[in-house]
Amino acid sequence: MNLRANTYQKAQKEFSLSEADPHKVIQILMREFLTQVYQAKAFMGRSDIEAKNNSIKKAIGIIGGLKGGLNFQQGGEIASNLDNLYDYLVVRLSDANTQNSPEILDEINDLFSPIKEAWDSISEEDKKKGFALLEQSGA
Repeated sequence: MNLRANTYQKAQKEFSLSEADPHKVIQILMREFLTQVYQAKAFMGRSDIEAKNNSIKKAIGIIGGLKGGLNFQQGGEIASNLDNLYDYLVVRLSDANTQNSPEILDEINDLFSPIKEAWDSISEEDKKKGFALLEQSGA
């Protein structure tokens, strides 16, 4: 049954991403990043080293995806700041893994949650403006 549930969840994620606009894709990645950080912390608490490693590895991969989505031309200083934050998060994820530190995972969550909350609060009007700018720039 667990295999079926995992297969269903994977299919749902793939469907969600294939049907989503760029804003929604980033939103999904951000949510999944926080999920992996939460799971890594839970696995630490259970001393499940392999599962913890896998969650942290997935979180690092998601950061790579978020970095890949940064538009330095349109995003300017904000994109640069996010790039630096993402680099820092990768370092701290590695630290949390090697030090087996739930406190570092809490720090990561505390740093990243406001970014996700801000992203989630972008209005439909502002999303449309952003998509229009992307179309004008040919991105």
